[in-house]
Amino acid sequence: TETTFTVKVADPDAVPPHVELFNAEKGMGLSNELISLGYALPLKKKCVPMSQVPSIDGNTFEAKVCYADYPWRVYLQKVSHEDQLEALMNKLAEEYAHNQPPLTEDIKIGNACCAKYDDDGQYYRCAIEGIKRSSYTVKYIDYGNTEEKSLSDLYSLNDEYLNLSAQAIECALKDININVSEWKGPMQEAFEMLVHEKTYNCQVVGREDEVYIVTLNEMKSGDSLTADVKKIMNSGGQLPSHSFTTNSPSRDSTAPAFSSAAPEQPAAPAQNNLELKIDWPPRLDRYNHQLAMVSWGEGPDNFFVNLVDRENKLEQLHDHLQEVYSNGGVQVGRVFRYMYILARSPADGFVYRAKTLNNDRNMPTVIYVDYGNEEDVPVSNIYELQPYLASVFPCQAIRCALSGVERLIGEDDVEMKPEIRKKFEELVSDQEIKLKNIKQAKKKKVPTATLR
Repeated sequence: TETTFTVKVADPDAVPPHVELFNAEKGMGLSNELISLGYALPLKKKCVPMSQVPSIDGNTFEAKVCYADYPWRVYLQKVSHEDQLEALMNKLAEEYAHNQPPLTEDIKIGNACCAKYDDDGQYYRCAIEGIKRSSYTVKYIDYGNTEEKSLSDLYSLNDEYLNLSAQAIECALKDININVSEWKGPMQEAFEMLVHEKTYNCQVVGREDEVYIVTLNEMKSGDSLTADVKKIMNSGGQLPSHSFTTNSPSRDSTAPAFSSAAPEQPAAPAQNNLELKIDWPPRLDRYNHQLAMVSWGEGPDNFFVNLVDRENKLEQLHDHLQEVYSNGGVQVGRVFRYMYILARSPADGFVYRAKTLNNDRNMPTVIYVDYGNEEDVPVSNIYELQPYLASVFPCQAIRCALSGVERLIGEDDVEMKPEIRKKFEELVSDQEIKLKNIKQAKKKKVPTATLR
């Protein structure tokens, strides 16, 4: 009190910033004085400082979305730090693949550690965010997502891995006002697809506690993410038409015609980041009272149908895929959840249009968007989807549930009785059916239909 100190900033990236207060009269810093008097302990270098983020309104930087819970909880990474993070991740993977030192210290909130992420089996830096009786909540500090871990799954993190500050910057989009209860599953899925692998110009316009209020505009197109999110909210989960982009393969991406019966589409120019208009799953009310065939189903409450009048075009697309990708395609660099890709099925060896359901780096699960079945596919069998293959012919699998029936479950009260599934397959196999949309189921978010 009433003492003049010389202030030395020790860690400007910490929140709040760490400073040393030096007393010229005593010739020592306040930290050392408190330690010598027994009123403080030396700080162990086990708490990871926050990323270097702008703290002044109006600051801008180039960023990528690394994780997004909601539009009001988005985690960004600075593009300028990409090389540093990649080098750290490579070193971390190499060291911890052979040696995982156990976490033996007294665990406290904020302690830094290392953990293997369940979805991809890779090692990441993390910090303890919550302590429970038999598990710990860890936050992956370079990406923003959290996971529950047992003590045996947490490893000590060497100090050399703490030199790079945490890279995940927690942000909220400006001017997005919506209750959590109103943010539905399709909106979240569309939002994750919208920001996938996009680079944004980030402008910081404010701050609430440790969350930065930002505006994000896509670097290439200038499109406002806030405006696109509002379109998703207003449509109940539909992507804006310009929103999904991918890198085209190195081969010529001009769209060859499947046949004269294929729908007329302009040829796709050979350039990167072409826009793909993905419409899947289709809305059933477009196909009321049309003939269809069940393409795949696990039972009366979850099956997919194909329209009979599009059968020939689907066969043409199938033949075209096998011809073009007979020797493989351009493999994706890294698998993310909800990517539209091409996948070679391990079951029959054919190539199909598909969508990833998780981000497993070795064996991701995909759903075939023209048929509806799911399969685990080796990442070596996953190829980039050329833009014309997304726009030249809509995705064909229409998900349905049978109206007027309830599921008969087995002994575990979860799985359907095997005989029910088998009988359902027998009844619908190779049968043309008339499809009538009854209503959109509220709980399942799946159209219910009658099949005649």
